Amino acid sequence: MRCAVIDLGTNTFHLLIAEHDERQPWQTVLKERRYIKMAEQGIHRIGPAAFERGVQALQHFKKELDAAGVPCEVSDPDFVLSLFDDPEMIEKGWVTSYRHPKVGRIDIMGLLVDLSETPGKIWGPPFLPGQHTGPILRELGYDDAAIASLVDAKVVLDRSEA
Repeated sequence: MRCAVIDLGTNTFHLLIAEHDERQPWQTVLKERRYIKMAEQGIHRIGPAAFERGVQALQHFKKELDAAGVPCEVSDPDFVLSLFDDPEMIEKGWVTSYRHPKVGRIDIMGLLVDLSETPGKIWGPPFLPGQHTGPILRELGYDDAAIASLVDAKVVLDRSEA
């Protein structure tokens, strides 16, 4: 099996292709470094020349991956805009949506890992800050007066129903 790692640094882009099978440990197939100098105009700005060098390096890396037989897909930069409507993502459970009591419909990431022994389950929408403060503090031994005092002092946020 062959795998690859691409490291996109500030000044250099690196490509490492390695392979292994049951009989041998990982072996390096290709190790390459391209000097990009993304920060030549400052750490917070990528100039057009640096951007072009980065694109050229990634195009070259794609050719190397193809030549080495490493599966590689160039992502659509706008993919994230349709991520939560993608039928395959929905079918696999990688994205999901809920009707949240406070914010309405929300789209969130689903189960991104499949565990054979302990399959995951999404139980519902994400919690709101303070949604369970009261019950947790009561479980820890605080009475209603102590909780009210903490809320008044803005030490805790309590949106839970008593």
